Amino acid sequence: INMAQLLITKNGGNSVEVAISAEGVHAEKLVGRIVLSTKLWVEDEKGVVTIQSGLQTIFDQNGVPRVYLGRYPTFANPNQFDYGLRIVNGSFDIRTSSSTNRGVVITGEGISSFNSNSVRTFNVDAQTGKVSIVGSLDIRSSPDSYRGTVIDNSGLTIYGNSGQIAFRADHFG
Repeated sequence: INMAQLLITKNGGNSVEVAISAEGVHAEKLVGRIVLSTKLWVEDEKGVVTIQSGLQTIFDQNGVPRVYLGRYPTFANPNQFDYGLRIVNGSFDIRTSSSTNRGVVITGEGISSFNSNSVRTFNVDAQTGKVSIVGSLDIRSSPDSYRGTVIDNSGLTIYGNSGQIAFRADHFG
């Protein structure tokens, strides 16, 4: 022990692998089970991650909570809880490649889906409620049924119970 520190070395003091001081344990890595009483706090220059009471919270560099994972308080009543994932002013981003326009993105602005050619094929505007689809829209009574409605580049087609066309409106009127 030197100056209120416990130092552990493998090479006669040329370097220190573990140091224990009044400020805490200093080590390249901790191995095994680590139990902290009621709260785990991990911090770097970009923000803070806390784990407490079944909730992981990620804060930005200004201390504003941005992501909640686990048991988080509801907006309506902070004394009631939901389980899941809440992202505040961020996005849920699933990409099929490293390209910026391939996959699905859900933000506070809405939902966008891009095909493998980077074409936005589906969009929901959260402000207006407008839904845009590039391609076709099939509404069927079951996946293998011909009954239902199809809207595509040739027009609107409604199929009856027999699978035959019951109504059709095409771009010719």
